[in-house]
Amino acid sequence: MSATYMQCRIESTDEILIALLSEYEFDSFEEIDENTTIAYIRIDNLPSEVKKEIETLIQEKNVGFHWAEVEDKNWNEIWESNFQPIKIEDKIIIRADFHPKDKEYDYDIIINPKMAFGTGHHATTYMMMQSMLDIDMKQKSVFDYGCGTGILAILASMLGAENIFAIDIEKESYLNTIENAVINNVKNIEAVQGEILLVEGKSYDIILANINRNVLLDSVNDISKAINPEGKLLLSGILIQDFEIINDTYSKEGFVLKNKLEREGWLCLMYNKINSDPK
Repeated sequence: MSATYMQCRIESTDEILIALLSEYEFDSFEEIDENTTIAYIRIDNLPSEVKKEIETLIQEKNVGFHWAEVEDKNWNEIWESNFQPIKIEDKIIIRADFHPKDKEYDYDIIINPKMAFGTGHHATTYMMMQSMLDIDMKQKSVFDYGCGTGILAILASMLGAENIFAIDIEKESYLNTIENAVINNVKNIEAVQGEILLVEGKSYDIILANINRNVLLDSVNDISKAINPEGKLLLSGILIQDFEIINDTYSKEGFVLKNKLEREGWLCLMYNKINSDPK
């Protein structure tokens, strides 16, 4: 069986370089040691021209690299060897099912990531979950845009959300969301494969979007229509240098910035949607 994924072994852990590479459709980055990062990308997301762009970017940093195919059957072994539990604010622990339970944490989330993005290791997921602790989600409706492993949707449920609608364009991601919801005994997540047009005509109290700058910019109008007045919006997948364009775009749609977190060159932005109806 032919491989579905390629790995790029990069002889660097430079945060700026990894942030630039994150603009491409890599599924994950694993820091193996202080001098090595391994990045995984689907072969169908790596046409020759994109591969050449990535190689040029790495070479410009005078960094060595090597491509290799990854057999699908070895993916879980790769994750098991690299995936260590993540602890957030002394309240959340994210672990795989082969890690023991730690009763000291209020929210114990089991994630078997497979090929989906979102384990808490990446700064963007970490900050999203950190920010979610500050939002009252009890009895609220939530839209998780770009759900990956379902980790944010699962936390939303544990924080008291009444119902969660989760979408992702990748088949592996929405299926992984369903699987992880079952593992965590979460029953109020509806996960679907597809684009943001799936929420047309619907509205939510809280929207979570950990994607990337271009998708966030393209989706601003749809997100604005899908959020209730006075609703809360959490955005991440944003590099620090992209703050102005994101903030200006969302401010024009009636979103007011309430909080801004920074971690490892990335941002997480919390907005309130102002009520445009005159009072």
